[in-house]
Amino acid sequence: MRKYVLGRDGKQAKSEFITEVVDMGDGTLDVHFADGSVYHRVSYNENNLKKIKDIMETQASRGVENYSSFSIKTKVSKCMSFVVPLVVFSGTMSTITDQELESDPIVVATKVGLVTVLSAIPMGIKFIKDKRTSDELKKIDYCNSNKEQLSKFRDYENSLVGLSKEVQSMLLHPSFNFDGDPFSILNVDNFSIKDLEKIMQNIEKERKLGFEYKKKKNI
Repeated sequence: MRKYVLGRDGKQAKSEFITEVVDMGDGTLDVHFADGSVYHRVSYNENNLKKIKDIMETQASRGVENYSSFSIKTKVSKCMSFVVPLVVFSGTMSTITDQELESDPIVVATKVGLVTVLSAIPMGIKFIKDKRTSDELKKIDYCNSNKEQLSKFRDYENSLVGLSKEVQSMLLHPSFNFDGDPFSILNVDNFSIKDLEKIMQNIEKERKLGFEYKKKKNI
C-alpha cells in the first residue's frame, strides 16, 4: 500500500500509517509504516490480522475520499516536471555569454543539458510517486465497488483468462492471501486495476455466453 498522507495530516499520521505487512514465515509479521519504522515479530494470528486490516481499510477509505487532492498533486507534479527544466534551461542560458557560445559551443551545450536534466530528475520522481498513489486509490475504489462480483470469480470457469500465471496463483492459492480473501486490502499489492477489470470482463462475458462445463475429475 502506498502512503495516503497529506501534508496537513502531520508527522503522527505518517508514523501510524501502515504501508506493508510481510509474512516472515515463522508465525510472525513485519509491519512497515510510512515513516520508515518497522514493527518486527508481530504474531501472525486472527486478532492481529483483523486489527491491521481495519487500520488499512480506514486508510484506504480516507485516501479514496481525498482522491481529488491526490489527483491534483499528480497533475501539478506532471506539469512541474516539464516547467522546471524549461525554467532552469532559460535561466542557465541567460548566464551564457555570446563569447562562450562562439568559443566552445559543445561545452556550453553539455553544461546546459546536464543542469537541465539534473533539475528534471527530482520532479520526475515526484510525478511518478504521485501517479502511483492516485492509481492505487483508483484500484482500491474499483475493487471495493465491485467486491461482491469479484468475490465470486471461482464460480466462473474462465474468470482468470488473460491474467498472468503469477496473478492467477496469488488469487487462487490461500498461501498468498493473508485472510483468505484475495481482494482484501491486505492483499492489495497482489493485483492491478487492469487485472480487476479483466476479471470483471471475463465474468460478464461468461454470463452472457452461458456455456456449461464438464467437471474436472478428481485424481
